Amino acid sequence: ALAPGAEWSEASRGTNAIGTALAIGAPVVVHGDQHFLAANHFLTCSASPIHDPFGRLIGVLDVTGDQRSFNRHTMALVRMSAQMIENRMFSSTFDKVLILRFHARPEFVGTLCEGMVAFDEDGSLLSANRNACFQLGQDLDKMRGSSFASLFGQPISRLLDHLMVRPQDPIVLTLNNGIRVHGQADFRPAHLRRHLRHVTQGAATPPIAPQSTNVAILGAEKSIRKSTAD
Repeated sequence: ALAPGAEWSEASRGTNAIGTALAIGAPVVVHGDQHFLAANHFLTCSASPIHDPFGRLIGVLDVTGDQRSFNRHTMALVRMSAQMIENRMFSSTFDKVLILRFHARPEFVGTLCEGMVAFDEDGSLLSANRNACFQLGQDLDKMRGSSFASLFGQPISRLLDHLMVRPQDPIVLTLNNGIRVHGQADFRPAHLRRHLRHVTQGAATPPIAPQSTNVAILGAEKSIRKSTAD
């Protein structure tokens, strides 16, 4: 029953952690005689669905053991592991575009609790992880294609300005529901290259920038050239 290709759908096996998690699309614990099959009453199973970076259900992570060894912390570990897998896939899928990581509490940025959103060069939302959808209070299907400004209350150009000058510093943003969050954006040369052209060529009489800003822009230009060459 645990061999590759074995079916654990609810339709064929009745109530079980893997099949039920797939059916409801949410984490579930099935313990002892909660299993439909009497042969599985000695088991305790904790399962959490795994979604790809576009919100599609692609699998389940399950931890199964003897029901006498049940530990209430197992479900938390399974959910954390599933979130870790999802976040890793999200970062890998959108490694060529701008990813903003954010949370209302600054200490949670960079943890499994952070929201992650990916934007194209025009500032349109490509995708968001489950934590981002929760914080923004919207489903991914409804948000996809939304502008950065509609979600975070300011044009994406302001974030890019921030990246050119202080790329490692967090930025404070306001969500469309009024909640202030702390964000950290990954440095994406493609976005900054386009933004740099706008900054340097867009204004007929550009204002004189402070020396520190000029140095930062030159540094960004060098990073972009190096990235392109690589």
